[in-house]
Amino acid sequence: MFASRNTTTNKNAILVTECDSFIGFYPAWALLQHREKTGAKDVLVVCAVRDRDNDFVRELEKLGAEIREFDTNMDAERLMRDLFRDDVTSMLLVPVHTDKPSVSVRLIEAAELTRGRVKNLLLWSTIGAMHHGGGGSDNSAVVTNSVFKDIGSETKIPMATPTTTPTRRDDDNDDKDRNDKNAPWNKVFLQFAQLEKRVRECKIQNECIWRIGFVQQEFFGLANVIQNRGIFPLTSSSAKMAPLNAKDLGRAAAHVLIEHTTFSKLNKQMLILTGPKLYDAREMVQIANSELKAKIEFKEVSVDEMHRILTKDEDMDKMERVLTAGNFALFKEMKLDQTTDELKKLLGSEPADLKTFFRENGDSFRPRA
Repeated sequence: MFASRNTTTNKNAILVTECDSFIGFYPAWALLQHREKTGAKDVLVVCAVRDRDNDFVRELEKLGAEIREFDTNMDAERLMRDLFRDDVTSMLLVPVHTDKPSVSVRLIEAAELTRGRVKNLLLWSTIGAMHHGGGGSDNSAVVTNSVFKDIGSETKIPMATPTTTPTRRDDDNDDKDRNDKNAPWNKVFLQFAQLEKRVRECKIQNECIWRIGFVQQEFFGLANVIQNRGIFPLTSSSAKMAPLNAKDLGRAAAHVLIEHTTFSKLNKQMLILTGPKLYDAREMVQIANSELKAKIEFKEVSVDEMHRILTKDEDMDKMERVLTAGNFALFKEMKLDQTTDELKKLLGSEPADLKTFFRENGDSFRPRA
């Protein structure tokens, strides 16, 4: 079951987790593209997957990735043998989409078992980590009551300061569940915050955390409603967000993971990554209509209703639905109302805006006649 398609003696193997989901696919894809463009043939892209029978995985294998399978019951030593082997030197940790959050912690432990061979660890976290449990609006993440082994008492993790300050609504009095600590997305945000702390404590030479804002590809969860009903549901008419493109995230990750000197400069840093521009709901709908040549109507919905809409999308796994619903909850609370230029700095160019996303993906959103 866990046999690799080949073996290698590459000196710079980069392990990317969760490649059988869209969020893990893009960094692996970008690494392969970057390797091809730069001629860095000594770089091996290793994709850790649980589901090999998957379109994302087949595409990555076709592009030259090495696929290594694992399951969530493996301990750290087995993960080290099956995934890291004797070649992996860097890991991009996209938290594993499972009801067992300790799997991601075991992947860190497995990297530590390589005794210094794995020198670089990049964690893709979420802005929601600073708002877990419906709280926390300062410039730190408060980590408490860990469900993970050996994570201690309350601590504060410094984070980058956004270039704009989030504001609050005066009419913030509906959707009683969005501040419910038991809401599924708040539980996931807490897990991300705890995972951030474990990364901070890890015994790996260089580590960096990226707190990621709303990803443009999350709008695919609304595609069926937009196409079939001609409406664009969003959870606020007045809040703003700065969606960023997963392709840009992947390209940025590829650059820092292949260029080790660049990664070392990011050591111990926590970056907030957003798109280049803030939009409110009507601006986003206007852009979609302009690029799709359509007449889509905006409809404000509750967070609960948004979660129900996302649940009907069979292309999203459970974790993707919960994270996207959580991001829409943050959007309603104006906790995504910020932009940073960190992604631009990492890319060395302007990130893709929302116009580009809808232009490139028109067939997925254009309303049916």
